[in-house]
Amino acid sequence: MMANHISMRVPGEEGAFLINAYGMMYEEITASSLIKIDVEGNILSKPDFGELNYGINKAGYVIHSAVHAARPELACVIHTHSWASMAVSALECGLLPITQTAMRFLKIGYHDYQGVVLNLTEQESLLRDIGNKEALILRNHGAMTVGAAWRSLQLDAPAGTLLPGPARRHGLQHAAGQGRAASAGRNLEQLPARHAPPLWLDGVARAAAQAGSPRPELQDMNTSQVIIQYLAAAGIRHIFGYPGDPSVEFLEAARRENMTFVLGSREGTAGLMAQAYGQLTGRPGVCLSTLGPGATNLVNAVANAYLDRVPMLAISGQIECRREPYFTHQVVDHNQLFTSISKWTTAVQPNTVGTIMRKALRIAMAERPGPVHLTTAADVVGAEASDSDILLPPMQAARTPQIFSMTGVEVDPVKRLKAARRP
Repeated sequence: MMANHISMRVPGEEGAFLINAYGMMYEEITASSLIKIDVEGNILSKPDFGELNYGINKAGYVIHSAVHAARPELACVIHTHSWASMAVSALECGLLPITQTAMRFLKIGYHDYQGVVLNLTEQESLLRDIGNKEALILRNHGAMTVGAAWRSLQLDAPAGTLLPGPARRHGLQHAAGQGRAASAGRNLEQLPARHAPPLWLDGVARAAAQAGSPRPELQDMNTSQVIIQYLAAAGIRHIFGYPGDPSVEFLEAARRENMTFVLGSREGTAGLMAQAYGQLTGRPGVCLSTLGPGATNLVNAVANAYLDRVPMLAISGQIECRREPYFTHQVVDHNQLFTSISKWTTAVQPNTVGTIMRKALRIAMAERPGPVHLTTAADVVGAEASDSDILLPPMQAARTPQIFSMTGVEVDPVKRLKAARRP
């Protein structure tokens, strides 16, 4: 793990960044052992390493200087050759979004192998391949992540391989996180112990990490982003679910909106949690499932909300629209499945998503409250939405949250029944 590179921009010094010394093991690195260079490759300052006289890795300079020069909004870059990242980089399919951790890296680029990165001419293709993404797989080489602030991300976990020894202890493989959500403006001193910064992240590096990055304004939204924006506008901050492949874009949109995703042990459990949320708050509880058995597992919870008159939005993924007519594996007719146990069921489309969300929220909360089921196909969730205006419909006001206490409550059941609005 010596031929790996970590760098962090120096605040207030244009074009200057800190990089680890080539030849040092990760457990040896401290803030005072980092070398300060500029984007031209000039060493601005370096510690006295004595007889060892460590320098910088040229390949590291070529990669890191390109990113720091082209993307000034980024503070941190990390490139590693761990076992897991090298294994994934050798696969033609790349990193598949088939685990929860892998779905964290939705915006990921791929850079074809051109030999050891020593030639400055490769910087152009490298920048083209990473674009505005937060992670890059270098084919047959390794992985790179970039970020506007320090945050613990684990690009190795999707491959199922843990880093060995000191690298795992210090979390260096994960140090170049994106930081737009949880880390933006967050004081690292307040992080819980399990997320404590590695030993080398102090001094100038800590100042850079605390700088954070503002959330960019949403402009051209995809279908998932429109759905999430409607939920946020309705005051809904929690989503309960057991996701799958068609849920990737939806979960990413929720993450960017800082919504809390609660993972259930199965879809039915998540649905019952959403029902409890709706019953306690008066707002629609949102539950999420994947296609096929994932959707059928929601049935009991949706039916329960229907019978108990609880507002709910149940969202199930589906195979791509073009394949639904002939593809049979895990394809279920959601219309037939949910019509009898919901107030409304329909499929979301990019050109009607805003209208559908307005109607879904209004129906779910209108007397009598109940569940609405929405189908989101795999080729719809990431498609650009042409119906994206966020305009909440007239809705029944959310009820006062229930507080389970007998203080000041009439305990006589007969009197309570007589005073009940709907006994």
